[in-house]
Formats: sequence, structure tokens, C-alpha cells
Amino acid sequence: SEQLPRQAVLITMDTESMVFLEQALPILKSLGFTATVFVASERVGTRGAISWDQLTQLQQAGFTIGCRGKYGRALTRRKKGQSFKTNFVWIESELRQAKTTIEAQLGRPCQLLAYPQGKSNNLLSAMAAKLGFSAAFDRSTGDTPFFAARFNIHRTVIDSQSPPDRFGSRLTTFVKADLN
Repeated sequence: SEQLPRQAVLITMDTESMVFLEQALPILKSLGFTATVFVASERVGTRGAISWDQLTQLQQAGFTIGCRGKYGRALTRRKKGQSFKTNFVWIESELRQAKTTIEAQLGRPCQLLAYPQGKSNNLLSAMAAKLGFSAAFDRSTGDTPFFAARFNIHRTVIDSQSPPDRFGSRLTTFVKADLN
């Protein structure tokens, strides 16, 4: 794979809402940016949501479409009384079906996973690797150094509640490393 430029920023969105097309897309286009859009496969095409055709158009415009499960529900908690095996099968099914649907609809491999609700654990990380995702993202505090595990890449949430003066401070990362 290619080397990222110094101080690269990856813009990601966890949404299949039409609000993305109506509000975020014009801003990104005006700045010449693309993004990775993580969708819950079963929500695509529902009322108020982006259609598969619109996602195809985004993909053709340089956006990456990733997966955040079938419904975007957190997968880290086992249901009361559920065995580990049943939970394992459920998680595998949720992620596999979502990945397969996205790939079938968009005609390309779906390589990136955003853990649903931004929550992960060792089982989800292992499942992401098993299912053939090349990287997975969570939403946790902290920076992601260049040597981070590819199935635990941290993302910082910047939304309407984020004060503009804190935006720049949230774009810092671990760049100085003494590896000698």
C-alpha cells in the first residue's frame, strides 16, 4: 500500500442519513475532500436514508464506503443468558451479512469496518480480521500512533457539540517517536 503523506487526516462519517448528502457533502466537495462513509447495510434505502445508487455515486466520486454492521447496533455486549458460542455466531453473522450486502450492492470489496456504536473488544477485532476487513475503527479517546494495531484505530468525534476552537487540538497525533 502507499505511504500516507505527513499529517494526513482521514475524514469518516458513521451515517446513511440523507443529511450527509444535503449538508456534509457540499462542504466536503467545496474543500476538495472526500471521506469514508460507514453504513449499516439494512438501513440503506430506508426512509430518510441514502440509497444504494447514491452510495455508488459517492464511491465513483472518490468516497470510500465502509461497514458498520447490519443495523449499527453495538456488538460488544452479550445478551442476558446468551452463551459465548451463540454470541460469537450472532456477531459473525451480523458483520458477514453486512459486508456481503455492501460488496454485492457496490461491486467492490468492503475493506473497512467502523465498530457499531464505536465500541470494540478483542472478539470484534478478531472477527474483523477473520472476515477479511483490512482495518477497523473505534471511537475512543487517544491518538493513533503510526504503529497502531490496524483493527483498533481510534477516531475522534467532531460534531455540532464540538467547539470550533477545539477542532485543531483534536487533530493532533503521536508523531514524534524515538524508535532507536
